[in-house]
This record gives sequence, C-alpha cells and structure tokens, in this order.
Amino acid sequence: MNTRNLSTCFVAFAVMPAAFVLAQDPKALEVLRQADAATKRVKACSYEAEFSAEGQLAMRLPTIKGTFMARSARTGFVNRMFGANETRMPAIRAKLTISPSKGEKEPKSLDVASDGKIVTLCNLNERYWMTQNIGSGEVLLDAAKQLYMLEFFHPTPFSDELNGKVQTYEGVQEVGGVTCDVVYVVYQMAGLEARWYFGQEDHLPRRVDRVHKGLLARGVRTLSISNLDIRPNFTAADFRPPCPREFEKRQLSEKWDSSLLKPGQMAPDWKLSTSDGGTITLSKLRGQVVVLDFWATWCTFCKMSLPETQKLHETYKDKPVRVIGICCWDPKGNPGEYIKSMKYTFETAVKGDQVAEKYLVTGLPTYYVIDAEGKIAFAGAGANQRESLSKAVEKAMKVSGK
Repeated sequence: MNTRNLSTCFVAFAVMPAAFVLAQDPKALEVLRQADAATKRVKACSYEAEFSAEGQLAMRLPTIKGTFMARSARTGFVNRMFGANETRMPAIRAKLTISPSKGEKEPKSLDVASDGKIVTLCNLNERYWMTQNIGSGEVLLDAAKQLYMLEFFHPTPFSDELNGKVQTYEGVQEVGGVTCDVVYVVYQMAGLEARWYFGQEDHLPRRVDRVHKGLLARGVRTLSISNLDIRPNFTAADFRPPCPREFEKRQLSEKWDSSLLKPGQMAPDWKLSTSDGGTITLSKLRGQVVVLDFWATWCTFCKMSLPETQKLHETYKDKPVRVIGICCWDPKGNPGEYIKSMKYTFETAVKGDQVAEKYLVTGLPTYYVIDAEGKIAFAGAGANQRESLSKAVEKAMKVSGK
C-alpha cells in the first residue's frame, strides 16, 4: 500500500474479520516489523504465482497462473553519486497462462518481460512477438502485473501496514507448503483493509487478499506465491528475450488493442464537480488541449504517478492546456484532502465513476489527451506515461496551432 513499483494499479483491500479489537496487537506488529525488515533485503526473486478474483470482480478478471521473476532497478552512477533516491521500475518477466474469457475456448499463454526500459511480449497462442519502449508499451505488462507482489523492492514495504489503524494477528495458515503468520490490517486511509500471510521462518509475504469496495464492482482479489527463491541467478538477457524463430513481429501502434477509446473519435462529454466546490464541463474546454488522469486515493500506482501529472500541469500552465485529475471508484476516500496535502495544483474532479465507464477505464491510472477539437489524441493505461503524454500534448498543440 506504499508507493510501490509498476504501473496499472491493483485494488488493495481485504475482508474484515467478524470481530476484532480496535487496538494495536503486539503480536501483529511484531510480525509486520519482521516482514518489513526481511522484504527490504530482497534484491531479486522468482516464484510461482496464482491470481484469482471473487464476487463481482470474478466477472471482469481472469484467473492467471505462471512463473514470475524480478530484479530491483539499478540506479545509475550519476544518480548514486549525487544521492538521488529515484524510484524506478524493476526488471520483470512472467510466463503466464490466462483463463479463457467469454467467447474464448482456450487459455492464453504469454511470455512478458521488461528490463525497465523496453517491454517485450510473446503470444504463444497466436505466435507473434512485440516490443515497445516502457512509456507507450506498459499496457503489454497488464497481465503480468497481476502476479507481481508489489512489496518486493520497495524501501519501506510495510510501513502503511505498521501505521494502520488496526493490526490483528489471526493465527497460522499454510500457503504453498509454507507455514505463515496471518495478519489483518485496517489502514489509515478510509476503506483500505488487507489480510497478509507471512512465512514464519523467512518473514516474507506469501499471500495477500485484497477487496474492491468500489461502485462498479465488488469482490476479493487474491495473489498467492510459492517456491519463492530470493537468490536466483539472472542475466540481462532474461529480461529482454528475443523474437522466437518463425514468430511474426508486430508493432504496438498497429495491432495492439488496449480496449480504450481510439484516437480520432470524439471524446464523450461530461460535467463533474471539483474538489474545491466548482464544476468542470469538458465541452466548455473546446479550443484547449485537455489531459485526463483517472485515479483513486487507494491506488498505489496512481499516487506514484501524480507527481508526473503535477509536472505536466506546471509545464503547460501558461499554455492552452488543462490537466485534470478525475477521481473515481473511491466512495470512502477524500481526493481533495489528499491533493491539498501533497500541494498539487492541477484541477481535481470527483465522483467520476460514470465518466470512467464512458471512457472504458478498467484499471488505474488511465490517461487521455483530448485535442482542441474535442477528439481523442492519446489513450494509455498504467504509470510511466509522462513521455507519451508530453508527446501527445505537443502534437495536439501543433495541430491546433496553439
């Protein structure tokens, strides 16, 4: 629940026990402290994983199984020399199988990788291979993200859990052949809850149950891992696999469907209240380039990316460009308070669930750039979109002659 790496964000709540004590549980706190210390030391890992969903979320999210490996990002020499504390995306690779969605007969098999700069995807069913830079190609990682235990490689993995309102020790349970301590957490931010399972011997996370209590869908997301290895031998080639022989090479811009609204079509109009009591109507912004950032207060990846949204706002504040954050799927959060506490100055629209639905948003953060004529100029899901957004804004301004 901290500012953790990787982009399109996962919903992170868990089912509340039938009864619990509204006080800090010393046993739970000790388990969390041990987990925080142990997880900080992880520099690389590999494991087998399974992601599944229950409730209404099961209708939207497939079951995903596979192997996952990752290595922490390496800060460049110049940044290390000047003491820069740069949060970078780790190198990852996932070989996974996705359960068939409605209308499909067979599961989909993918080999997805990123070295932090380049993303590659190999579709083993359709026998094609794709590569793209991380800014515009992060959508290729969407399925792999579901198998990523976000806390690995973060400098303070369980600080939000340790500082939560409630920590309750729930006993012992086996996960993937490992005996685990189970801790239930109520976070400081309203509506956020989680149940964690930590190995008793190594104190590393083996499972987390998360619940989405949003308006569009409700249910539980579970990620469990097994056969965890924190001392694997990786090479750079592991995270940038070549195109297999006799596989078709494709370009993302030509043949990848991100399922978002397509560039060139008119952007659906909307009117929303703002966090400061005003209103924004999209059609009244005609003649300006509009950047939309769909986010939520519970979304770790969103909060990772909001500084980039602020930078975009500051870069173009004297130009005919409006940068607007649209908070959605967040019935218990207080987006205005969060934006104010972080000293962000871009406009913030609230209660944007219906707008998110119009714009086919299924994960957060999601971004759109709308040109001066009201047409979609760019659509992208996931963090690390700054380069793509800047290019789209510059192109839209040039086309409009602004």
